[in-house]
Amino acid sequence: MNRELDKIRSDFLKAKKDHLPISITRSSSASNTLRRGLYKNGTATLDLSPLNRLLNLNREDSTALIEPGLTMVSFFKKLESQGFMPKVLPEFKGITVGGAINGAAIESSSHRFGQFNNTCQSYRVLTGDGEIQNLSKINKEDLFYAISGSYGSLGLVLNATIEVEKIKPFVELSYHRFNSLDKALDFFKKASLDGEVDYLEGLVFSLDNTLIATAKLKVKRNSNLPLLSLKPYHSPWFYQHLHERSQDQVEREEMRLEDYLFRHDRAAFWMGGYALNSKILSRYILELVKLKAERTSLSKVEKGFDPMTKAPFWFRALFGWMMGSSRLYRFLHQDTEEWFANYFCIQDYYLPFSKTEEFIAHILKEHKIIPLWLCPVKKAERKELFSPHYQPGHEEKLLVDVGVYGMAKGTLTGREIVKDLDRLCIMKGGKKMLYSYSFLTEDEFWSIYSKKDYNSLREKYQAKESFVDIQKKVLERG
Repeated sequence: MNRELDKIRSDFLKAKKDHLPISITRSSSASNTLRRGLYKNGTATLDLSPLNRLLNLNREDSTALIEPGLTMVSFFKKLESQGFMPKVLPEFKGITVGGAINGAAIESSSHRFGQFNNTCQSYRVLTGDGEIQNLSKINKEDLFYAISGSYGSLGLVLNATIEVEKIKPFVELSYHRFNSLDKALDFFKKASLDGEVDYLEGLVFSLDNTLIATAKLKVKRNSNLPLLSLKPYHSPWFYQHLHERSQDQVEREEMRLEDYLFRHDRAAFWMGGYALNSKILSRYILELVKLKAERTSLSKVEKGFDPMTKAPFWFRALFGWMMGSSRLYRFLHQDTEEWFANYFCIQDYYLPFSKTEEFIAHILKEHKIIPLWLCPVKKAERKELFSPHYQPGHEEKLLVDVGVYGMAKGTLTGREIVKDLDRLCIMKGGKKMLYSYSFLTEDEFWSIYSKKDYNSLREKYQAKESFVDIQKKVLERG
């Protein structure tokens, strides 16, 4: 055991002796959850920030041993320098390995590999008795399969062995335009299942405008295709680039792999687009400096702002450096989480494929939030207690994550929209990621997840005294 693990375990045992549950000190990157973190009051903090390394790359079996504080951008760069790449890499640079595992992260390769945690072969986890346990698919598998989506309520991941693959430095994108949602989803399903594309995502701009972007890894650059670069701050935001592609005739183009994998980092999909509206921005600033709440409210007119408004070159050139996802999350966590919860719906819903069209149509007709992100996800093959892609209530093998990120153009609050979509998702047999606001009651929450199995694991691995219950972490009051 190295010095860092010795120190972490020693601090953990001290907290246990003092009968204090623990919480985690963040690394320099901002949390990618949207909640306020009130559960941390009265806890002892453990500093896991030194655990931020790629410990080993095994070239023979294509696995990497990594620590939980390693960010996605550092993970990629360290692997890239040795000729490898992750199979699933969440799109925000500041997401950490631990966050991706506990938060059930996905990406546009998830139709092939599932969630980020499904590429993990094993974990080392600090459990509630103070012991460091080795978990895998064949060793303490009950806890291994329950870690994803549990948000640290069952144990602390100290490192993970993850599958990687040989790198291919370029990605060739192909664009497919549809004027009806049913045709778009038919193509989406076929492309997800036929195994011919490495990456797949969709953007729904309206009921009669959906763009599906498929992508294939390439060893060499095709000089006959245009090369899209997103590195300069003044580069077009990717979602706006796709909106243009939905309206022109360009069929294919290429990107460098790193640019593609982090294509949604700048503007955090399209949430940065709301900074283009002076009234929304001024209301946020008033909230930030703690002026009266009624002065920070948004009228229906202001809520009608369209995030598809193109960010002009001068704005991108002057403020592009502020628009990375990590910096935007820092703005969120300046004690303004409740303001965002009141005005925005930021959620990811996993639906059975057959129910996706109805769900999307409801969002567009009732709440008018655009665009919507579509990402196909391979369904969990066995029970994963809190993972949204574990859906035993139906036989479909492919799910669609519908990313709903935006402000509704109506009178409902963000809370009311989330409550509406949560219940509709449950009714359609789906689940959602738990990184964002949930206003379910405890009874509603445990009607979705197995309280019996969760409490059994908490008892078996002595988590009850040491780790905050998941309800307190993910459920909002009010």
